Amino acid sequence: MVQFLRQIIRDYSFSMKGRKVIIACFLYLSTSVFAARPGDFPASIKQALESGDSKTLSRFFDASVELNFPQLQGVFAKSQAEQLLKKFFEDNGIGNFRYKELHESNRENMHNYIGQLYTGKGTYRIYMNMKMIDSFLFIYQMRIENND
Repeated sequence: MVQFLRQIIRDYSFSMKGRKVIIACFLYLSTSVFAARPGDFPASIKQALESGDSKTLSRFFDASVELNFPQLQGVFAKSQAEQLLKKFFEDNGIGNFRYKELHESNRENMHNYIGQLYTGKGTYRIYMNMKMIDSFLFIYQMRIENND
């Protein structure tokens, strides 16, 4: 995309002001396209849940995250939470994830998502509480409950 922008600027003789306008438009569009929007479930999180990819999922964790699993509860550092989630995926197998609903929070920039995770050992209801910081969603709480 950057190469494309450079090519346009080189091929057409834009004034300095014109170049600044093009760059400003590009920056605005790139941030609005890649930023998470309230109500949209992030595709990267869905893919990580479906593939059992704890590493990718942990990229969305806040510095510390509260985890509530069927046999484990507590607040963990990001790296420790990644390892616990990896163990959960290894123990339960990889399955399918279906986003169910969004619950609006009374607090600004907070989003609460609910979904179903289907694994080889059963179905789990997943609650993810996220907060938006600089247009990106971070998971600060994740609860996994047996749904069978």
